[in-house]
Amino acid sequence: MIKDSSPGSLQRERVAVVLDDAISEEHVQNYLPQGYTAKIEHVGKELHESRRSLRIVIRGYDIAGWTLDDYVIPRLASGLIVAVEVSATEAFEHDSD
Repeated sequence: MIKDSSPGSLQRERVAVVLDDAISEEHVQNYLPQGYTAKIEHVGKELHESRRSLRIVIRGYDIAGWTLDDYVIPRLASGLIVAVEVSATEAFEHDSD
């Protein structure tokens, strides 16, 4: 998805999923820079789940060096929070089951 207003007007949305079920949404949000948010969402089978489940999903846009792969995921890891980048279109498709 291309956002039509600042800050990511020419950027695609970046998406990551937290793999630990014991971490709270608020705890994850404390590690995120401006431009990224954490929310609980349904995640599909593409993440090797047997069925759709609820996970903390991180969404946002890279701004001035605050990138998902070079800042956000490593910063989460410093707090022992494991997150992986996913494709928004693949990870959040509705199940046909």
